[in-house]
Amino acid sequence: MGVEDYGFVRDTAAQQRNFTIPPLYVLWLLSKIKGDICLVAEDAAGGRLAYLLAVPVSEPPHALFVWQLAARHDLANSEAARALIQQLKRQCSRGKVESIYFSSLPNTAVLRILKGYIREIFDTEPIQTSVLHELIAPGEAEFRIDLK
Repeated sequence: MGVEDYGFVRDTAAQQRNFTIPPLYVLWLLSKIKGDICLVAEDAAGGRLAYLLAVPVSEPPHALFVWQLAARHDLANSEAARALIQQLKRQCSRGKVESIYFSSLPNTAVLRILKGYIREIFDTEPIQTSVLHELIAPGEAEFRIDLK
């Protein structure tokens, strides 16, 4: 992901329910984090379709946190989102990543869609690990995907 993608990321985040619109500085800062996985999927004509923002975390060791995954159109029918998750898996398998974390509102259509992609691509089920503090993300829970 480059500076030229920041407008797309911000515009797409603005269309999502419960998403923070990443400030330009934060998007730039993500590119400076060693081990980040920030991806943008494009169509054959170069039109941007979806993005994924993930960063390594120190606790637990060898883990990555997916901050945002969003598609310009329907996430459920998005080949672009599927391709980003497949690329995430490839990049994690090349490194020392043992688990991937993400947060979502429980019992929602979005979580059901994500679980479908996770079953298909990682051949596992995400495990709910905790409920996030109300000040951080009201109603959201944290989930873990074990890779090893």
